[in-house]
Amino acid sequence: MRDLAITFEIDPSRTDEVTVDYLPFGTRALKIKVLNTAGPTNVPLVLRPANMPQGYPNTGRFAAHADGRNDIWVTWGGGHEHGPCAHGRDIGWQETCAPLARHADSYTYLHITHRPEIPTAPLTDATLTLFAVAGDDEAPFDCLKINLSVPRDRTPHDPVRPVWVTDADTDYVAFKGSQVPTYLSRWWPDPQIRYRDTSLPKLSIHYQPVSEPAEWPWLRLWHDIGVALVGQPGRVDVRLDGQSVMAITGNIEPALFRDRWMLPELYRFYGERYLVLRLWFFWLDTRLDVVRHHIHEIPDIERFDVLIDLEQKRAVYACTDLHWREMWGAVQQQPVKAHVGLSAGSLLQLLGQRIEDEFFDLLVILDETRGERRNPAVQLCGELTGHAQCDHQVAMPEEGVVVRGAGLFAKHAPYFDGESVKLDGRLTSGDVRRS
Repeated sequence: MRDLAITFEIDPSRTDEVTVDYLPFGTRALKIKVLNTAGPTNVPLVLRPANMPQGYPNTGRFAAHADGRNDIWVTWGGGHEHGPCAHGRDIGWQETCAPLARHADSYTYLHITHRPEIPTAPLTDATLTLFAVAGDDEAPFDCLKINLSVPRDRTPHDPVRPVWVTDADTDYVAFKGSQVPTYLSRWWPDPQIRYRDTSLPKLSIHYQPVSEPAEWPWLRLWHDIGVALVGQPGRVDVRLDGQSVMAITGNIEPALFRDRWMLPELYRFYGERYLVLRLWFFWLDTRLDVVRHHIHEIPDIERFDVLIDLEQKRAVYACTDLHWREMWGAVQQQPVKAHVGLSAGSLLQLLGQRIEDEFFDLLVILDETRGERRNPAVQLCGELTGHAQCDHQVAMPEEGVVVRGAGLFAKHAPYFDGESVKLDGRLTSGDVRRS
């Protein structure tokens, strides 16, 4: 479980180039360490792919592509319409782009998604040219060339891939393929992607739109003042051998499923016994129905990982992220109950009796990560396999943990029902922008 940070040294006198694998039919993060050797220090730097859509950012869709390709998408989150910050600074719950001091460094992330229009098209290498743009100036200050390679360890001839199915009763996603990649961390990605022959379980992801409740006047007021998004427009149900192992509700618009921006992936978790199902949710388009009254954080990307024990045929651990921190917990009850965004129902729940049990426990867990950063999946891998198959990352000092403040209700905040997943401070990372 190696960790590659791509160094982007801001120095126009240098030419930087690096090669990483992309994930066929899936998404991988690019972890970029921005080092300001000779760049500006008085204005923020923004990273911007060279292949931006015409008319951007006035198109309403916030995404880019690899050079000369329309099947490899480049995305980022945090609501940064002009591109990800080279250096982010938190103001309450909102990340803003900030200047980067001379010789200082900061970590930022892009996501690379392979979305071929023709699934049988051959896999080919690609290139991503990434510019560093200073402030509002459209002229690039420096650039980085990233070679996106078909997996080099073993080029897959039948990689696992999602298949969308629509029938009279439900819309769902199944998997096909005979080769599954080894687990790829979101925030600590390996430069190479390794496939192994694997027999796929009978796993499917079902989607159903959920009609919204009647809009009570006081809830309408919450809408209008931009504090909450009302209703639960969608439900995702993950089934193993026909039995539900995970249910996700919240701001999951039908367009996310229809346009295939709810993306499932499968990974082997260091051995034959465990698989990880990852579910990505991408909010890239301000024209989605969920965007009301200009209340949104778009672009935004969230994910859930659920670790499945194939011998027990059940979910045993689950993972998501809270403002640049990875959080794992043991499954207490199946199906795992998870939520995306704060709906009317979940808002009432947070305002009710569970706020003390769940929200303040979460603050304690975040505080437990003070003083170190780590890849929680390494710790989990060690506990499940006796450290026989895990690489280890040394803990490093951190300035401390900052919990976001006001502005929560305009976001797609992912979280678990506290009765189904018990989050664990030992399996919680520090701020990944600092490691």
